[in-house]
Amino acid sequence: MVNGFLEDIVFEQVVHYAPLCAIDFVLRDPAGAVLVGARRNQPAKGFYFVPGGRIRKGERLAQAFRRLLLSETSIEANIEEAVPLGVFEHFYETNIFERDGFGTHYICLPYEITLDHRPVIRGDCQHSELRWASSSDLAALRVHPYAMAYLERLRQAPVDKKQQVRVHHREVQSELESGNIAESIDGAVLS
Repeated sequence: MVNGFLEDIVFEQVVHYAPLCAIDFVLRDPAGAVLVGARRNQPAKGFYFVPGGRIRKGERLAQAFRRLLLSETSIEANIEEAVPLGVFEHFYETNIFERDGFGTHYICLPYEITLDHRPVIRGDCQHSELRWASSSDLAALRVHPYAMAYLERLRQAPVDKKQQVRVHHREVQSELESGNIAESIDGAVLS
């Protein structure tokens, strides 16, 4: 492993035989536009998708959230400032190695982050273009259906979802501090 990344030969085996766990970010500016990027690599090459990336082995969810958000967008935020949109499964027929015979399976944890301004975004090498897209822009772009599913979930979410997440987080933290539970990982309780 080099700098937290598996060697290609090892990673190819992981992609071939196991699901990957990822965090995706639905970033919204004050006008409601969403940040999307044109993907350069598989899976979803040539489609617009929201920023995100894989969680590394041994990395806490909150750590992965901060690392991925910063590396993908140059935005700094904590997981407590975001709203989880649920758990999604993505099945692709392709893989990052563009090899025949196996696809990619992701378990994705998307989070919504509503920004108070539109920051300057410095993306990574995985996207040929990053842009803020309104609802009408999204309809005109080649946005991947999996990214569109996140936006559909937003339309179904309750209005007070941020408050619900914060209240639940405080309740879990209180239980953790009182010793009633063994460990808490951002709202998921392990006993």
